[in-house]
Amino acid sequence: MARNQHGDGTLYYYYDGGSKIYFASLITGLIGIPNLHQRKNHKKFFMECMKLSGVDDKTLFEDRYLLLPAHYGVFNASGLKLRQFWDINELPTIIYKNESDYFESLMEIFSNAVKARISVYDEWTSTQSDGLDSAALNAVICNDILPKNGQLKAFSYIPTLIDNSISTENRPAIEEMSKAFPSLRITYITRLSGLCDYIDLYTSTYGLLRIQLTRGTLSV
Repeated sequence: MARNQHGDGTLYYYYDGGSKIYFASLITGLIGIPNLHQRKNHKKFFMECMKLSGVDDKTLFEDRYLLLPAHYGVFNASGLKLRQFWDINELPTIIYKNESDYFESLMEIFSNAVKARISVYDEWTSTQSDGLDSAALNAVICNDILPKNGQLKAFSYIPTLIDNSISTENRPAIEEMSKAFPSLRITYITRLSGLCDYIDLYTSTYGLLRIQLTRGTLSV
């Protein structure tokens, strides 16, 4: 099993440490396999909600892993061995004649990279902060990828200050993004306001996760 260096598509797998391995392009294909546990990875879930998980092979289910881009796995009598076959640091240096060529090349690579990594289950959803990373991603999606007349639902976390007031310092930049891209629809998350919609991102993709909000307590 293998994934190319661009990360096109996904490949999930379960290995029992012995003689059995299961893999599928969607994680739902690894759920409900007879005699295999379905324990949820609560730490991964909350790290995803807080956008702190980074890039790793963990998923929302224990012992179900995501094969990373530019990696392959070989399974035989000796077990499962994973290897990386490509490293971005091995790319040659490209020198252009003028600045506009750099810009066009960057936008082409960036747009293709975003397209290769988008996964849409039901609604087009994303996150939006006042930083350049989410702004650049959502701009590319709205301009080049989103279907005609489509909408991108973006979630923005608004922190609550010590005196229980609501911080507004990052809203101006977010509102400017919303004005620049009419197809970008912002949903603010403040305490539990907007959180249920945000949680729907995970319940729609991982339908077997049951999530309840009871008196301000989140349980999975």
